[in-house]
Amino acid sequence: MSMSSSLSPQNSLHNYLSIRQLNHAYRAGKPILKDINIDIDQPGIVAIIGPSGTGKSTLLRCINRLITPTTGEILFQHADLVKVQGKALRHLRRQIGMVFQEYNLVERLSVIENVLTGRLGYMNAWQAWRRKFLQEDSAGR
Repeated sequence: MSMSSSLSPQNSLHNYLSIRQLNHAYRAGKPILKDINIDIDQPGIVAIIGPSGTGKSTLLRCINRLITPTTGEILFQHADLVKVQGKALRHLRRQIGMVFQEYNLVERLSVIENVLTGRLGYMNAWQAWRRKFLQEDSAGR
């Protein structure tokens, strides 16, 4: 995938998410992502569409750091996700949502409980174990 897209002006200080010169190769010399540049200026829903095998899932995995890009920057809330590690990375990940192509639901949980598992990073372990989700997360449940 080689892309240069601007969904907003080219000023990364004011963008919600900016990707600069992002590259990723699973094997040396065989890039999956090549020089990706994207600016998204506000939170919301963004669709990344294209033919099978063009690197869409790899791009999303780089954004939420399930994999580390070979080179480039991913700027989110004034932090470069490529360089952030540990607790700071976990904190930033809590603010990024992703639905995998092969989603695996836990059969014994309801649909809403499966969705609410994305909020586990905001709960203590005892609440999570007891499935005591915060009221504001499960309004209307």
